[in-house]
Amino acid sequence: MNQSSPTIQPLHKTSQQALAALPKYYVHALLTGLGCIAAWELAGLDVPMARLSFNAASQSFEWRNHWLLTTVLHSIFRNLIIFGALYVLTVSVLPQVWRKKMPLLGGLPRAANAMFFVMLMTPAALVSALKSQSVPFCPWDEAGLGGFAPAYHWWQPLFENMTGKFGRCWPAGHASAGFSLLAVYFFARHFAPKLAVKALVFALSMGLVMGLAQQIRGAHFMSHTLWTAWLAWATCGLLAPWLKKWTLPT
Repeated sequence: MNQSSPTIQPLHKTSQQALAALPKYYVHALLTGLGCIAAWELAGLDVPMARLSFNAASQSFEWRNHWLLTTVLHSIFRNLIIFGALYVLTVSVLPQVWRKKMPLLGGLPRAANAMFFVMLMTPAALVSALKSQSVPFCPWDEAGLGGFAPAYHWWQPLFENMTGKFGRCWPAGHASAGFSLLAVYFFARHFAPKLAVKALVFALSMGLVMGLAQQIRGAHFMSHTLWTAWLAWATCGLLAPWLKKWTLPT
């Protein structure tokens, strides 16, 4: 009996199906997240929280170069996540005979692993693109927190920037590596449902820990981290339906 070969659906049709498949919990979480971020920013909690790790006497963030924050929670955590993403990429490009011998993901379709890799990388890529054009400065650069620059919000356009410089500090770049693990949650919902909740807790914890590490150092405000979490959830959730909707030959 001839086995039917996998089919590739037209991209526009696949896109419509994927968007229609977005679950209600995903949309509700997006709206709830926006409400929480708006409440945080309207309450003006960024600077008071930043001052918790700011030493007014020395006009500096004394934990800025602490080894736990710079080596462990910054470099090591980031590199471990990059290693994990590269492993997913490797599994997705290996020939089938080799791929099946790989642990964890080897038995899954090539397309699923490829989309998993895209889901892992997209949040960081999006945050990096936004940071490159953003006006807000980091806490340690702002006047009143040991720096030189006035305070700007993410919604203020460049022409309102009286310094003539980009702060390039919004959203939180380092936290995007942790929150990119939300891709694991959406991936698990398709292929390992029993692990999905644990993956969600792990991803949120990693992103929050990495964001708080930068917050303590004076590298970001908490709103930067909250926006990064929201963007990661949005992008991973939008890509997740393609895990099953877009079938490619293995």
